[in-house]
Amino acid sequence: MEMIHERYSKSTWIYAFTDGSAENAIRNGGSGAYISYPDGSSVSISTPVGELSSNYTAEVQALIIATGHLAEEEGQHNIVLLTDSLSALQSLSSGHTGHITKLLQTKLNILAQSRKVTLQWIPAHRSCRQ
Repeated sequence: MEMIHERYSKSTWIYAFTDGSAENAIRNGGSGAYISYPDGSSVSISTPVGELSSNYTAEVQALIIATGHLAEEEGQHNIVLLTDSLSALQSLSSGHTGHITKLLQTKLNILAQSRKVTLQWIPAHRSCRQ
């Protein structure tokens, strides 16, 4: 979190933490986002993704619900989308043309028309023991 606070000042950036998962990585997926605003307010959003959802689909859907929510709001704050889904970020950067990736790219483009938007990978589910 220290690196995040150094790169993205809490006074000028909206933090959108996203996560998704599926049972046994292949079914009953769910997605969620926790959005923290510079004024100290926050919102939590969650949604089922589907009975036949994969972890990847759930992770990308979490980014989609966060960007969709933020695009509907008025404001000029910068936005950092924080995700532990390296595969979603790699898919976006590789130009992957799957339907769900295209939908995410469209949402990001809409959001980036009026604000600075950054995608940041955060390694999660790691042991903090040294």
